[in-house]
Amino acid sequence: MSSSTLFNTSTPTLGDVFANGKTFVVPRYQRDYSWEEEQWEELWSDLFRAHQENTDHYMGALVLQDTGDRKVFTVIDGQQRLVTISLLALAGLKFLQSLADSGVESEKNIERVRLTRERFLQVKDAATLLNAARLRLNRNNDPFFSGTLVQLREPLAPRKLNASDKLLWQCFRYFSRRIDEEFKKLDNGEDLARLVNRTLADKFLFIQILVDDDLNAYTVFETLNARGTKLTATDLVKNYVMSQFSSSDTDLDIIEVRWHRILGAAQAGDFSLFLRHHWNSQHDLVRRQELFKAVKRSVSNRDEAQYFLEGLESSAHVHAALQRSKDEFWGGDKGIQKRVRELMIFGVTQCYPVLYSAHAKLIGHFEEILRICVVLSFRYIVIGRLNAQPMERAYSSVAVKIWKGEIASARQVFEGLKDLYVPDDQFKPYFSSVQIDSGSKKSLVRYILFQIENHLAGGVTLDFEDDPATIEHIFPENPGENWEGIFPEGAQEVYRMGNYLLLEDRLNRDAANKSFDEKKVYYKQSKYQLAARLTTSAWHHDSLVSHQEFMANQAAAVWRLNYP
Repeated sequence: MSSSTLFNTSTPTLGDVFANGKTFVVPRYQRDYSWEEEQWEELWSDLFRAHQENTDHYMGALVLQDTGDRKVFTVIDGQQRLVTISLLALAGLKFLQSLADSGVESEKNIERVRLTRERFLQVKDAATLLNAARLRLNRNNDPFFSGTLVQLREPLAPRKLNASDKLLWQCFRYFSRRIDEEFKKLDNGEDLARLVNRTLADKFLFIQILVDDDLNAYTVFETLNARGTKLTATDLVKNYVMSQFSSSDTDLDIIEVRWHRILGAAQAGDFSLFLRHHWNSQHDLVRRQELFKAVKRSVSNRDEAQYFLEGLESSAHVHAALQRSKDEFWGGDKGIQKRVRELMIFGVTQCYPVLYSAHAKLIGHFEEILRICVVLSFRYIVIGRLNAQPMERAYSSVAVKIWKGEIASARQVFEGLKDLYVPDDQFKPYFSSVQIDSGSKKSLVRYILFQIENHLAGGVTLDFEDDPATIEHIFPENPGENWEGIFPEGAQEVYRMGNYLLLEDRLNRDAANKSFDEKKVYYKQSKYQLAARLTTSAWHHDSLVSHQEFMANQAAAVWRLNYP
């Protein structure tokens, strides 16, 4: 391939992909097999539809990297599909072999087994006459795939298989079961062989994309926006960084252990998002599609790669602990745990670059910086629901300044982020009209109500997770006839923050969907401030709005940052 060509494309059938003795290698650092029954079922259904209707089926993009050997290709994207197809073919082989072993068209079925195995699973070298696997998986999956499944052996202890090998075994068993269901009543192997060797091989088509280096592969992924792109982009970064180390097995094994340690620490959520947050905590902001290029410009030797991995591992521990408020990483610090829990409820991550840098450089100010992030996120995202892009730029800018030592205190962090602080004259109107579904966002509703409750009670610290209070809808979710015509907007009013109270479970059950006059009797018995203080004589749109405006005033005091 010419170095000036970004990629070459073609539209081969599966049979064409495997033709002419080609073999395929999944890089040792590629992710493990991860498809589950939903994907297996989809592939089986597509295969039978194409078989019955005699139509082509497109399998999407298969991205291969040229190794310089015309017969050996690295699988950059498409390994999940290729592995699953291979397992389907293996299940077919098992069925054909069982027919031959039981005396059903033994010679014909043995020949079908040989031809199918050569077409999908093995290729014989014309010079050495040795068989080579058509598909070699990464170092985690290949021993089980090649040494057990391809040999049609059963694992000695299926329950002890690692998670991805277990999926390989379950996939093989799934297709074996489906093939038995469809073909066991037949007395020959011809129909199954036709399904595999004609429909699967000749009717399943790929968009094959052949690239000549990792950078072009990354560009292709961003263009295609295909399933698995983000994970594969991360793999490309990983492969490039590791290429800076010695190619000796010892060095690579040590670095691979370190990488898996990083993966383990940052296992929660989207790893590619973590990788970009880490990068943006120490460098100028880059978008996801620019990350690989940025890493490649910055990391050009072993020492730089080592430094990159050390920083990545440090951030990974912070990232993991930000997903678990009671993680031992926080050392039992109740203040930090509270703030981490709040960020988890909000579901915000834009502030992570600041938190990575702050934990490394400003640990003495970390809790206060966490609170800054909580208040900014609550006002800007949770209630204001404003565009998140300015947040990302601001957080990255401040994170880099922390990392470089240009910011040395929480107050300076706030100064760098103050444009994100929604002032009271904007925040109160936002809060006065906000709707939050108490079903899908129950924790968020409870959190807001408890924070306001504690403020009204003069600093009492009831915990929204541990306290047994329930959420009361003043205008009920399922109103009876006594509410007819009072709230014509219906559900739009039910889920406004002003329609919520905290109430003891017993009182909530008794209040049920009774009229407002009847409910007030129970509210007066409650220990919770919002319920006990509700003195309005009627409950309708105007009284709800008025009550929510009252709550907005309290919220402005609760979520406030005061810096001179």
